[in-house]
Amino acid sequence: MQLSPPPRPLSLYSRMVILFGGFNNTFGWLFFGFGMIFFWAFVMNSEAIHWLSFSKWEETQGTVDHFHSSGASVNDVSVYNYIVEYQVKGKTYRSTCYVTGNTYSEGDQVTVAYKQNKPEVGKIVGSRLEIFDGWVLFVVIFPFVGFCFIIAGLRQQHKAVDLLMNGHLAKGKLSHKEATNTTINDRTVYKYTFDFTAGDGQTYQVIGKTHQYDVLEDDETERVLYAAKNPKHAFLVDLLPYRPEIDPAGYFTEAPWYKAYVLIIPAISLLGHGAYYYFTYIV
Repeated sequence: MQLSPPPRPLSLYSRMVILFGGFNNTFGWLFFGFGMIFFWAFVMNSEAIHWLSFSKWEETQGTVDHFHSSGASVNDVSVYNYIVEYQVKGKTYRSTCYVTGNTYSEGDQVTVAYKQNKPEVGKIVGSRLEIFDGWVLFVVIFPFVGFCFIIAGLRQQHKAVDLLMNGHLAKGKLSHKEATNTTINDRTVYKYTFDFTAGDGQTYQVIGKTHQYDVLEDDETERVLYAAKNPKHAFLVDLLPYRPEIDPAGYFTEAPWYKAYVLIIPAISLLGHGAYYYFTYIV
């Protein structure tokens, strides 16, 4: 493989395909996008959204105006939506609160807690302002895990994009192969260590992991791209997902149109959840 001298041009489309490619990105965006559904459905309808509110509460007497099932349940017990009516300084307010189980009846006299600075926000003492308790906050683990994979994937792929455009080429020789505790499709993932000599004459190492053994064992040496100023910043070319082809002049060709599929999941996730947030909480 002959490469033109750096910096090498790489189209925006090709950079995007590489940047959002790879397992970490695919898994991360799927997990993040799916997990955010639970975030909107549970966390944003839970008491957790009020935890940072430091308003003082006052109490008064009120009446249960009416109630109905919210359609949600906690441990198979229906959550009911209660409308309470109460007065603060001669002004009548009606507010919504939620209780797990059918606890009150219409016309019942109840003690109502209301925010001192927002008397229109009130609830029956012992009830909550949202459908769910704050314990549902645990569901944020799903989008959080996805987000961590996304960050790891973007950092890794950004490194690859940078080296494709600005890196120097070297030949790496396998010096160590070690089995990991990970399997993919019933095949053990191996950790490969390659030694290569950079332009400064020093020997450096680059590490890659794969379950596709022929990718790194098909040639006597493997192609390595490294940063001239920091040769430790390197990667094995054959492990790069969606790497572009090289034309006879040593320049990268445009990534095929069909590889745009790697952009679909991130686009759906960002646009879908962004639109939901905008139309639900802004408009």
